[in-house]
This record gives sequence, C-alpha cells and structure tokens, in this order.
Amino acid sequence: MAQSFLPPDPNAPADPARRPPAAGGPRWAQSAPAERDRSKLGLGLSVAGLAVLVLSSGLGSPVSLPLSAAGWVLGRRAKDQRPEALPGVDHANLAVVIGAIGVALGLIALTGWIVLVATGGWGETSAPARDQSGLTFSLARAAGALAHLAG
Repeated sequence: MAQSFLPPDPNAPADPARRPPAAGGPRWAQSAPAERDRSKLGLGLSVAGLAVLVLSSGLGSPVSLPLSAAGWVLGRRAKDQRPEALPGVDHANLAVVIGAIGVALGLIALTGWIVLVATGGWGETSAPARDQSGLTFSLARAAGALAHLAG
C-alpha cells in the first residue's frame, strides 16, 4: 500500500485493536489502572523546597525542609518501584539528589538562623566590642538553644 501524504481520515473506522473498551463492556476487556509514577511529583517538591530556601535567604527553612524531604522520599520510592529506569530523563534520581541537597541546606540555614537569633547577632553595631564576656555568654545561649532543640 502506498504511503499517502494526507493525514488519516477522522471518519474512517478505528482499528479494533486500538479502540478503548466500551464503558459498559466486559470487565476483562478493561485494562487495570496503571500505578502512578511519583518521581515527577518528588522532583517538583524537591525543586520547590530548594526554591523556597534560596528565595527566602534561609528564613523559609521550616517550609523548605518538609518539601525537600517529601521530594527525597518520593524519589527514593519511585526508584525502588521501577529499577529499570529508562536512560535519559531520570526524574527519580533528580528528586533524590535535589531533595537531599535541599534537606542539607535547609538544616544548615535553620541552624544558622537559630544561632543568629540566640546570639542577637543582627542588633550589633559594626564597632568592635571590647568586652569579650558578652560573646562567651551569647555562645553559651546558642549552645543551650541547640541542645534544647536536639533534646
């Protein structure tokens, strides 16, 4: 049969092998629902968590950490469900890597902001302090705040 340069006729009868089953058709003819691939959702959550962290200069780390962690977990589950991932675009691996980076940077930012708030570092002037006892007390307060959060 000669190949035509015209598009297929929309009124031509459909190939029965490619036709979807009728709504009221037999149950054996209907395909089983495919399991959803969560790798793209994981990638989106990981990127969103990292974007919140970067755009808020670390202040959004309480929001960024759950987003990045959820993306990391969804990417890991998608990798475990489908180990024969196609070469090329691998959303599950990207979700795992970006999610792990987002969690690590989020923890660093959260720790930094806690230390900054505990030491009162934003209210100091640029003049050097002569009394070092205040610095020691501020560091002790920061250590106590971190120990309280960890314990």
